[in-house]
Parts: sequence; structure tokens; C-alpha cells
Amino acid sequence: MEAEYNKPIIALYTDSRQGSFGNQQKLNAVDEVAESQFSYVNLYIVGLIKNRGKIVQSKKELLDVLKINLNKLKV
Repeated sequence: MEAEYNKPIIALYTDSRQGSFGNQQKLNAVDEVAESQFSYVNLYIVGLIKNRGKIVQSKKELLDVLKINLNKLKV
């Protein structure tokens, strides 16, 4: 049962509002994936996901992270 609680969480973050449109404050805030207040995400949930896994920004990165995690399970 304990192993069920150790599963990694991998989140795919997509938001059409990710563009900064030249706003320097927005540019500084969006340096960290999913932690920008401009995208209206729940930072508590973001923290929980990062505590157990990773947040990625593209399908390619998601597949890469999944592959890495699956390879860890095979060991």
C-alpha cells in the first residue's frame, strides 16, 4: 500500500496565456513553469506536484520524463 503513495506526478502545463507580450514584469514572473500569477494556477497544487514529480511544458518533454520514470521502475 505504501508504494501507491510514492508514485511520481507528472503534469503537462499548457496555457494559451503564456505569452508575455513585452511586459517585463510578466517576463520575470513566467521564468518558473506554472508559478506565474498571470496564469491563475493554484500554487498549492503546483507545490504538491513539484514535491512528488515535475511540471512540463510540452508533449515531447512529457514523453521524455515518462520514459525516464518508466526506466526507473524497471531497475
